[in-house]
This record gives sequence, C-alpha cells and structure tokens, in this order.
Amino acid sequence: MFFIYVIICEAEDLTPFRLYKYGVLTLPPVLIYYIIMVLTLVLVLISSDFPISTAPNYTGYPSVCYANDQFYVFWIDQRSLPLRSFYGARVTIDGTVLDPDGRELYTDSAGYSCDVAFDGTNFLAVTRNHC
Repeated sequence: MFFIYVIICEAEDLTPFRLYKYGVLTLPPVLIYYIIMVLTLVLVLISSDFPISTAPNYTGYPSVCYANDQFYVFWIDQRSLPLRSFYGARVTIDGTVLDPDGRELYTDSAGYSCDVAFDGTNFLAVTRNHC
C-alpha cells in the first residue's frame, strides 16, 4: 500500500498549515478525480535556466505554479537521506529566488512526483510516499 500526502500552504510564505495522509485504498472516488485533475495542471513558464536549489544530493520532480505575480516551485529533495522531503520556493518574475535552497514543507518518505494548485489564497500540494 502507498499513501498520498496533501499539504496546504499559505501563499505568502509557503508555511504549511495542514497535512493530510490518505491510504490509497481509503480515498473516496471524488477525491481521486480531483487529485487527477490537479496533477494535470503543470505550468512551466520560466524560460531561462538558473538554480532554485543547490542543496547536496538529488533534487527533482519539479512542479511550478504562477500566482500573486510570482512563481512557486515545488520539488522532491533528498538532502536528508535516507528520508525524502518535499520543498518549495518562491521566484519573482525577473528570476530572483526568494527562498534560496527552498523551504521544507514535509519530510518522511516523499515519493517520485509532486503537483500543486492554487485557489487564490492557498496552495494545495500533493505527493505520495516512496515505496
């Protein structure tokens, strides 16, 4: 069995204030539908290469969202091996990274993918555990 982690963050500073953990077998069908819809929304609008995080070990599986006149970048991070973490950072439209090396949102066994959506006030960030 694997788990899906849903993290809700404040848009202003990416402070996580809710963490939900669902076993795959316990998800209601409506929630599965909405998770699939959220996972299809990926906006990659940054056209030039520059580092968001230069932390040691592997970082990957990015998800980017544009809101409040800035970009929000989320990724899976392995700087706390053997644990995997879920990180986020804010980036201005001119490419200034406001959270160098990101902000840790969740650490345990974050999986190989993540996605994020914005409702005008908060972010909904989703990942699953690493099996």
